[in-house]
Amino acid sequence: MSIPATAIGAAIGVVIHSDLELSALEREGLPLDTREGLLRLGLTPAEIAQHVIPSRTWSHRQAQRKSGERSTFSAEESGRVLRMIKILLHATQLFGDQTLAIEWMRTPKTRFASQTPLAMVETEYGAGLVEEMIIGGEDGFCA
Repeated sequence: MSIPATAIGAAIGVVIHSDLELSALEREGLPLDTREGLLRLGLTPAEIAQHVIPSRTWSHRQAQRKSGERSTFSAEESGRVLRMIKILLHATQLFGDQTLAIEWMRTPKTRFASQTPLAMVETEYGAGLVEEMIIGGEDGFCA
């Protein structure tokens, strides 16, 4: 099952009505506050730094916000945030529990050469493989 744009918007605290709107927001840059959505979905600040937005980049973006220079992530950074949120929501939907979903995301998988789904989601292709595994779980195959 696909995750609707409205659910992704709710997770990041932005009202979104369509995939097209979400795509435009990604291109323009998500507000820096959307990082809170990752925290609410169970990621730790260290996991966000490792798999989504490096600490140095996050500090740079905060400094830019304070100086009034910029208050959004870049399009590339926004894509990584949205990709992680989409996969986290999809895993939560599969397991029916956010804590179980996060535990699954943190557990290395043989299918991924002992990498965790969190690590796999760092790339678009890796995220696709994680999503395939989640869909397999929805279809009754072992996740």
